[in-house]
Amino acid sequence: MPHEPKLETISDPETKNLVNYRDTDLETGYAFICEYFDIPNPRPDLDESLNVTRDGIVRGAGATLVREEKISLYGYPGRELDLSLTVNSGTIMSARTRIYIVGSRVYSLTYVRVKDMDSTLAADIATKFFSSFKVTPNK
Repeated sequence: MPHEPKLETISDPETKNLVNYRDTDLETGYAFICEYFDIPNPRPDLDESLNVTRDGIVRGAGATLVREEKISLYGYPGRELDLSLTVNSGTIMSARTRIYIVGSRVYSLTYVRVKDMDSTLAADIATKFFSSFKVTPNK
């Protein structure tokens, strides 16, 4: 992330405590959102947990799911979502979110941008952002 993220803690009745690290820079037409939360009782079916997380993200953003793909990171299961949404000003935004389940922790990384941003620039920013995410095992 280009700046030190600001820690926000958001309480959610379903997840109990969602810790959200967020750095937003919409003046240049894009933003990054990194979130994580712990699942108290992980479901044996990780696909179902990913479905629930996906649905919560889409609903919470008031977005439309455009594309979804199963992905993984170091063997951990995940999903990549492409979303379309309109913000309060009427600006149409595109978002790419990657969700991973690592043990009992869910990570969500989102890159959101104005839809009419140069596609080459948007792809370069997305690649740098998503490739910067690393998971290290607990010690």
